[in-house]
Amino acid sequence: MSGGTTFDSDFAAATTDRYLTKTVRDQVFNNFGLLGLIESKVGVDRISGGDNILVPVQTGTNTTVDSYAGFDEFQNAPVETINNAVFNWKGYYVSIIAQAREILRNQGPEGQINIWMHKVQNALQTLRQTLNSDAYLDGTGNAGKDILGLALLIDNAGTMGGIARSSNSFWQSIETASGGSLSIDGDNGMLRALHDASPGGPAPGGGAFIDNWLTTHEVVERYHRLLTPGIRFNDLGRGDSVFGELAFKGAPLSWDHACTAGVMFGIASSTFKYYVHPARDFLNTKIAKAEDATADQDAWSQRILLWNELICIEPRRNVKITGIT
Repeated sequence: MSGGTTFDSDFAAATTDRYLTKTVRDQVFNNFGLLGLIESKVGVDRISGGDNILVPVQTGTNTTVDSYAGFDEFQNAPVETINNAVFNWKGYYVSIIAQAREILRNQGPEGQINIWMHKVQNALQTLRQTLNSDAYLDGTGNAGKDILGLALLIDNAGTMGGIARSSNSFWQSIETASGGSLSIDGDNGMLRALHDASPGGPAPGGGAFIDNWLTTHEVVERYHRLLTPGIRFNDLGRGDSVFGELAFKGAPLSWDHACTAGVMFGIASSTFKYYVHPARDFLNTKIAKAEDATADQDAWSQRILLWNELICIEPRRNVKITGIT
């Protein structure tokens, strides 16, 4: 075994801390499908508290609004327009493990730290893929320990945050079945779904409007084919039928490998919240090792811990088109 230096686990842990502080969002969120959208449009709210996350939601309008004249009496009957949705923290972890031989065979502390940081990068990549995949599901995975995903957040059925959609229409998303090929017009098309989810008004600014569309690359290709007849060639020496970017009504249309097959989501990003508990904000634990009796193998191990949850506070402003073939 070459190299006689002892692995400085304290230095390695400190290096990992600095790495996580500087680059964890780049590694876990940015430029990665739904998670990239969350980071760029939604951001991260760091809130502490008890076991639950309480989110006030608007359940209706204030019915006391009325015109009056002279000595007309004002309406004073209480109107309930706010309710609390209750969500649970969802914990994730990823382990970083290396055999003593794997570390100590590298010459000098620089080589040892380099090996360790490669393992940290791999761990973050795996965590990123897992979070992004779970963010499309319904939160029932691993006995309900997974974060909530678009399969429940953007839906017109089920119970979310303790509020049943069957008896609360304000909590239902706009969901339609395409019944076949993707279409722009028609009762099952993108335009009708967009209008049904919009609060009204000619342009974004007066409420929550869809500002992103997410789907699979197969559906993106179908949308591209719908637009192809409208292409006009300006360069007679080259025919290029590929659009640089795709959008619908000004909202970017992109794809994600993790998105559910045959489904397109219209997302009003202002209606989403992503919460992270500050005490478990990619917490980097101490490195356990055999020589200080914190590990029962001749190896070093460390974990990154995260408590988080993804929430939609106004589902009715979001769209899900299913059954696209």
